[in-house]
Amino acid sequence: MGDRSPVTRLDGPNLFTYDNRVYAVGRYQPVVQGPFVWQGSILARKRTALFLVREDGLVHLSDLPSAGDTSYAGVVLRGPDLFVCYYTSPIDRDYPWILGMDSPSPIRMARIELGRLEAVALAAEAALAPLRRGKGPRRPRQPRPPGLVPPNP
Repeated sequence: MGDRSPVTRLDGPNLFTYDNRVYAVGRYQPVVQGPFVWQGSILARKRTALFLVREDGLVHLSDLPSAGDTSYAGVVLRGPDLFVCYYTSPIDRDYPWILGMDSPSPIRMARIELGRLEAVALAAEAALAPLRRGKGPRRPRQPRPPGLVPPNP
């Protein structure tokens, strides 16, 4: 594809399967640009997010409401729903990770309909199909829409 995504690190991932697909939820850094915000920097902002796991990399599906120090998600599939619990700094402020480490971190729970998760995964894969064939526009680096995250070499 030519360009390599800076998002190759997923902290504290929790993997699960649904309908023959593998998904991951974990902490990631959505922006890897600017002074002092290299991948894994304690000065960067973090999010807890959902990804589709593929052989050729991760496909970002959605961020969960999160900021600052966040993640270490627990996952339960029950009936038609996915429940994700995780801790996060207050979401009304977008703290850098290091400031979030020194703030209260309430535990949140998200309920996601598995059918909708599957629909988002299928749409994200369909959007990537022209990119895999070398056709279509190049993916912008920031902000990053749902797209392929190559694995580390």
